Amino acid sequence: MNDDYVGRSNRTCGLYIYRQRRLVGWGLNLGFLSDSATIDHWYNGLRIEVFLDGKADNVFGTTFTKMVSEKSIDDIDQSFSDKLKQIIRPLTATAKASQQSETPKEEVPKETKEIAKKAAEALNKNNFLSKGMKTRGKNEKRGEHVDTEKERKPQENPNPTKRRKEIWFEGFDFASDGETGNMYRIDIREGKNWILVNTDHAFYKEIFSQLNKDIQYKICLMFGCEIPSKKRCCYWEDERTQQTIDEYNQLMSDTLRAALYL
Repeated sequence: MNDDYVGRSNRTCGLYIYRQRRLVGWGLNLGFLSDSATIDHWYNGLRIEVFLDGKADNVFGTTFTKMVSEKSIDDIDQSFSDKLKQIIRPLTATAKASQQSETPKEEVPKETKEIAKKAAEALNKNNFLSKGMKTRGKNEKRGEHVDTEKERKPQENPNPTKRRKEIWFEGFDFASDGETGNMYRIDIREGKNWILVNTDHAFYKEIFSQLNKDIQYKICLMFGCEIPSKKRCCYWEDERTQQTIDEYNQLMSDTLRAALYL
């Protein structure tokens, strides 16, 4: 079935919670779905509906409006979460098997991946972009005691190890997020920032894949700049800001797709 017909995309996937047959939470993970789902792409389009009555309000710690928001599995009643895991496990296994049995999509050219890799390296070298993005502790040089009588010679390590330079942006990946999915999105894997370009979107098929190397490189740079921009405007800390920007990205993506397929 056509992805566009069923509205399959990364925006519509996840858990849908119904209370007394009223939708109170949608597109949720809640810790029940594997973190590797967005990497392997089997999660795309998966929708699991959970129907509850009013007696189950305490299991999610719902608000006075009874709405369920995204949260850690540790914040959910354990006996309930254990039971829900047993129900969800065979459903996710079926989704995985179905994805693996599909005909493989056309591979992203090696040349395009190399361009994206160079763009990621350039983004990490940019001091303006990296400012305030590194979350790990920073090593600061301590004040050293200077011996004026005897010059100290640094000890040489016979087996030096090459230490990886700390980076704020991990790189680009190319995801199959469905024709109705956004043209690209930010993905955070184990605390590291990635940009996933949707290879099913009209933008990739009709524009990006047809461009020369130089323009592809510049577009990758533009996409990567969105991560520090969102951090500086408190995107992840403010729910209203996040919702507004998400709606803008969705509208921009939908409008571009419609224009290309007129």
